Amino acid sequence: KGNLTEFIRQCPAAKKYTELSNDELKFIFPVPGFLEGVKNKDKAIVKANNVHFTYPGTDRQIIQGASIQLSLSSRVACLGPNGAGKSTLIKCLTGEVEPQMGTVWKHPNMRYAYVAQHAFHHVEQHLEKTPNEYIRWRFQTGEDKENLTKVTAQYTEEEERLMKEKIPVPQEDGSILKLVVEKIISRRQKKSKYEYEVQWKGLSLDATSWMEKEKLEKLGFA
Repeated sequence: KGNLTEFIRQCPAAKKYTELSNDELKFIFPVPGFLEGVKNKDKAIVKANNVHFTYPGTDRQIIQGASIQLSLSSRVACLGPNGAGKSTLIKCLTGEVEPQMGTVWKHPNMRYAYVAQHAFHHVEQHLEKTPNEYIRWRFQTGEDKENLTKVTAQYTEEEERLMKEKIPVPQEDGSILKLVVEKIISRRQKKSKYEYEVQWKGLSLDATSWMEKEKLEKLGFA
């Protein structure tokens, strides 16, 4: 009675809870896959420059002047005390939130995954679904529905205003039509540039146009 040795003799599985271990925790990261246009693993594929962020309703600046550069060869640990802004900084990089100042850039072909510290962050809106149902719901359209809800994926007020205005669109016969953007539906890479497929209001679904990223930016689309 009260004898630890006797307890372990009767319950050998409990022995591991009475021993101190010096084993080191080891993480093995997957080897990054090929990224189109990136031939050097030290070339930047994620950049954050002078990022500042404050949550709405508070004056406390969570992130002040953060600058980051990551490449395919980067292996980074984000360390700091509770409330230091670690999760917020990562959310700025993934597009979950948008900084009030500074810029964040990611290679347009880069794939990334984010697992929140609190697991329910990902599934709390889908507790009634099985894992199979959740995956089918999330990817059934061929796009990641959760990515579409990110702050950086939403149209700004300026973009919504621009989408109501007519813009000149050159036609194959040399004429120019003034059309209103319905939505941007896809993207492709043409040589060293990116083009976006634009669907127009009032035209059939197959009457789309490909426009270079630079031209859309000049028209005011971010």
